[in-house]
Amino acid sequence: MTLSFPSTKTIKDELRSVVGKEVIFVILTSGTLCTTCDLDTVNNVSLDPFCPECSGIGYINFEDEESLTAHVRWSAMDQPEFGPAGQTFEGDVAITIDIDDLTSVQVAKVKKIVVDEREVQPYKTIYRGIPTRDRLRFVCKEMKKS
Repeated sequence: MTLSFPSTKTIKDELRSVVGKEVIFVILTSGTLCTTCDLDTVNNVSLDPFCPECSGIGYINFEDEESLTAHVRWSAMDQPEFGPAGQTFEGDVAITIDIDDLTSVQVAKVKKIVVDEREVQPYKTIYRGIPTRDRLRFVCKEMKKS
C-alpha cells in the first residue's frame, strides 16, 4: 500500500497571506575591518577594546532588512510546556515563513527579527513539511521585555 500526500504548499501559502503579519528579518550581510583601530591577528579582535567605531570587535558588520509575510504565534505566558524531560522552554514566539523566502545562507545569518514592534532573537530553526520541506519555523525569545 502506497501513501500519497496531497500537495498542500499552495494552501499553506494562501493561509499565510491571509492570516500572516509583516515581519522584518535583520540579516548580517558583510563585515569590513575597522579603520580606527588595529586588528590583533592572533585573536582576531581589536587591539583597542574601547574603540568607538567597532566596540572592540575589530570588524564593522553591515545589516540588511528583509520584510516578509509570516505566520506568527506568540506563546501563552501562563502555560508551561511539559514533555518527557519535564518543563522546557519553547520560546516566546514561533515565526513560520515560506522556505523559498530566504536562502540557506541568509537563514544562518539572521541576527534578529522584528515582529509586532518587538525584537526577538531566533535560537532554533526548524524545517517543516511532508513529504517535502515547504516552510521554515524560527523559534525565538524576546530580546528586551519592557
